Amino acid sequence: MQIWPYIPVHMSKLAWWLVLFLAILQAGAMVMEIFCWHRVATDVGGYQGDIIRDTWKLGANMGLYNGFLAAGLAWSLLWPQELRATVAIFFVSCVVVAGVFGAFTVSWLLLIQALLAMVPLVALLI
Repeated sequence: MQIWPYIPVHMSKLAWWLVLFLAILQAGAMVMEIFCWHRVATDVGGYQGDIIRDTWKLGANMGLYNGFLAAGLAWSLLWPQELRATVAIFFVSCVVVAGVFGAFTVSWLLLIQALLAMVPLVALLI
């Protein structure tokens, strides 16, 4: 059963593993942003001093969103075979959009999040 004419119904093993890898990366980002904000803010963001203390709630909020993306990506792998690719495409696309949107404020997000998510997206669409 094909849902839409351009979305495949079969997910290759490579695509499955790439989606799982992206879910693990998103979960790692969640843990770092929620529980290790000081390190993320200093090492990745280049922030120092009071701004780290003042922005930890923002970091936790970003981490929560990354956790939702990780959960959605992992959940997409548990769907029945005929729907798995469609659900995975949705959640991988959400990661791409989050990375592109985030690049307007943090330029390296485009490379790290959006472009990295394009790899499983391409694997899902071929």
